[in-house]
Amino acid sequence: MSTTDAGIKTITLTEDELDPYITHTATRRWLAGPGLPDDGGLLTFEALRTDGPRTVADSTGDPDLLAEDLRDLLVIGALLGGPADAETESVLLDGATGEVSTTYFFHDRPDLMDRRPLAPSLQALTEFVAATEEMAARRGRFASYEGRFGPKAVAAMSQQLLAVFEEGTGGEIPPFWRMAALIRPLALVAGPPADETLTLDLPDRLLDQEFGQGRVVRFEDVD
Repeated sequence: MSTTDAGIKTITLTEDELDPYITHTATRRWLAGPGLPDDGGLLTFEALRTDGPRTVADSTGDPDLLAEDLRDLLVIGALLGGPADAETESVLLDGATGEVSTTYFFHDRPDLMDRRPLAPSLQALTEFVAATEEMAARRGRFASYEGRFGPKAVAAMSQQLLAVFEEGTGGEIPPFWRMAALIRPLALVAGPPADETLTLDLPDRLLDQEFGQGRVVRFEDVD
């Protein structure tokens, strides 16, 4: 592991650690140079930091049942989600092409495992993570959204985040990032509550506009 001038910890590998698992030139260069973020809210690369590159075949009980295109892929991390940011799908790297995908591990039934695209390269993956974190913190390319709330701000932020993903994938955005661009900006719908007793301060008529006035039920405070 190394630390950048900005104090950000990254995971890098030596040439000896890259061999013989990773032959893709750009991927080798990225892992030996900029590396991968050590910590984040979307993904963890703890598996790569602690164990180094290891194949899917080495991580399952019966590799003979694995699909051929899964066996030599490298387990480098996991997606985070659910309670307490628990690990969900494992993040896989193709050492020959540099493509990144995900899979659910079924250790008892590896024949049921398949993979889903996540990013065309580690560089693109790092860029997607950075853009999503900038969006959540309203900094960097999303700094102009500081203090802006409501449906218009959500729509604009969602489109801007989608544009980052489209550029990095040639328009073929994997479902994980498409959902991130549609769901994560929703935090901008509600601004900080003017009344400290409120959890959210929704814009006027937001619920009526989204669901229809006849489907919104209001209760008196006494109820």
